[in-house]
Amino acid sequence: MGVKSEFARKFELLQFIPRFALEELAEKHGVKKSGSIEDLRKRLAEVVKYEVVEDVYEKFEDAGNVTIHLFKFDKGNVSRLRDESVLRGLLREYGMEDVFKSRKEFKVTETPRIVFIDYADKDKEKIKIKLEFRGPFVVRRDADTRKLIKFSPLLHGVVVIHVDSGLVEARIRSRKFATLICEKVSEYFNNGSYEFVDFSEEEVEEIIKWGKTLRNAILKPLGGGISSLRLTASNGSDLRHERAYREVDKLVGECMRTGIYIQFDYKYDEKVRTVGFQINTRYGKIFFKTYVSEEEIDYVLSKIKEIKGY
Repeated sequence: MGVKSEFARKFELLQFIPRFALEELAEKHGVKKSGSIEDLRKRLAEVVKYEVVEDVYEKFEDAGNVTIHLFKFDKGNVSRLRDESVLRGLLREYGMEDVFKSRKEFKVTETPRIVFIDYADKDKEKIKIKLEFRGPFVVRRDADTRKLIKFSPLLHGVVVIHVDSGLVEARIRSRKFATLICEKVSEYFNNGSYEFVDFSEEEVEEIIKWGKTLRNAILKPLGGGISSLRLTASNGSDLRHERAYREVDKLVGECMRTGIYIQFDYKYDEKVRTVGFQINTRYGKIFFKTYVSEEEIDYVLSKIKEIKGY
């Protein structure tokens, strides 16, 4: 098989970038935005440099409508990973040095294997680790024969270690598999130890207070007379100034809130994008309901770290 042309390589990356980001890229480079998304990708692949396309792609590669399960490693253990020689030493110790900055093919088993590891930012404050493993058998109909086939799907997970705080993101839908990949990573980088992240009632209140400063919020209590409460303020308004929010405790009651949905406008490069995410405060789980970039994930997690005191 021949080497892909630069156009083909760019077009391949553009397939995984959401339309709003493609349109922003088109605006910056004077490319017409109208027409089908396939035509837009072709025009961008013809005009924009590969390095620029790759940079945009990386912002969404492991983001999007992502579910994040939060864990905690010992800050002292992970702070040493800023030193690349320490990280490489650990990889050598476990026979994995060749996965640093490269992807190696392994035989896939039910035990997660690290297939990629690298620093996720220039300051070496985050380490991104990708894992692959064999999932439970599923039964599906084959598209060609229509016969039922049984197979084990290839599952992927991403773990992000925040070196500055010890906070760990396990990006995968299933809670069971999130714990599985966190356990595997902790064996290498945190002496096999980890903690689940949850939120106290006081911390939940701090999240709600933060939500009140934003444009939109939904509160979902565990019990009480109503299942959820949605409060929306107009653009430019602070929900703390709205009467309904001042009476939120009367409306919801004193029950523990386990689900909080927050929606807000995130401003960047003189543009505004709506971000919506739900926090399960009992299990430390964040589900982004809108398509988000790494930058927007970092913004939300910075608030979480601030509230948790990490």
